[in-house]
Amino acid sequence: MGKRFSVTTKVLGDIFAYFNDATNEKGGALLINTETNCLSHFVPLENISENPKGEYIFSFEELNAKISSFEEDNIDFIGIIHSHRYSSKPSKEDIEFFNNLLKENDYDYLLFPILSYKTTPATIKWWMLIKETMEEIVVETIDI
Repeated sequence: MGKRFSVTTKVLGDIFAYFNDATNEKGGALLINTETNCLSHFVPLENISENPKGEYIFSFEELNAKISSFEEDNIDFIGIIHSHRYSSKPSKEDIEFFNNLLKENDYDYLLFPILSYKTTPATIKWWMLIKETMEEIVVETIDI
């Protein structure tokens, strides 16, 4: 697909610190520096599901309020990371949700990495959705 992304060690540290246990599914927004294609911020979002052990649902009101506070130039929403207890692949519901998010907001693409507790330590698989096509991608880790 030609898109290349990186993530700072600080953002990875923030993600792993937030997803420190497998009790409930968790998630948050990812923000990117559009000049460098580097994931520059992780913003935790509360799981409002009635079944938090089995699914992750966030509030769009919370998402919009939190990402609107980032008024820095060249910082944009790029996707949502969330956890799965037993798999590192997106579920059918994940794919449907992200396809709708892509269409309703006129995004060209979205990242939707999944942090899986299936392995110890937990691992992240990076997924990208472009026009209803999903693929696993490589995201480079950088120190800055």
